[in-house]
Amino acid sequence: MLLLNSFNLLMFISILNTQKINSYDSVNIYGMIFFSICFYILIFIDKIVNVKYYIDIIHIFIIFNIGIFSLFFENTYLLFVVILCLNVILFSWSYLNECPLGRYSCHFDKMNEFTDKYQKKVNNGIYILLFILYKKMFSKILKN
Repeated sequence: MLLLNSFNLLMFISILNTQKINSYDSVNIYGMIFFSICFYILIFIDKIVNVKYYIDIIHIFIIFNIGIFSLFFENTYLLFVVILCLNVILFSWSYLNECPLGRYSCHFDKMNEFTDKYQKKVNNGIYILLFILYKKMFSKILKN
């Protein structure tokens, strides 16, 4: 979990520093950097004080950013990072039977029930999302 978050944080910072990106991609990258840093802080604070509710909110934001907002990304490198994250999530669910970000706490039990009950359908949705993002990324690469 922390390894994937570290990789993403480095990739987002390098994309900001090396790529020409539009304002939508930029806002999403800054948001992901902010929430990645908050995620780190909360993981370490959670050892002392129970902050699982806030970790769950970040978890939901990351799902929306990777799952829905990514459909509108224009930068090829940003699309690649999202595709890599989705592949790691699918691998983790398929072979380790858990999300790389972990399970939701008691505040979001309905999300745990939903993902447990409809895991195959969620996976199929991710495969469809991956297909769309791969198509978008490769069409951008082939245009250049």
